[in-house]
Amino acid sequence: MLPAMSLHDFRVARSASKAAAVLEAARRAFAARGYAAASTAEIAAAAGVSTATLYRRFPTKLDLFGAALD
Repeated sequence: MLPAMSLHDFRVARSASKAAAVLEAARRAFAARGYAAASTAEIAAAAGVSTATLYRRFPTKLDLFGAALD
């Protein structure tokens, strides 16, 4: 049996998982369509998050692009 996860630990893990999904979707979109043609709305949808969630972590498309390159 797995040990119980605290609510804080759950939220941290969920946030990290969402960020990883956004970055993976961004890498794919930027590689396929380039910076100008890739939209944040399509990236959010591909990652399974809302655009508000995307912008909470990456305030601008340029911030997202930079993080996707790292």
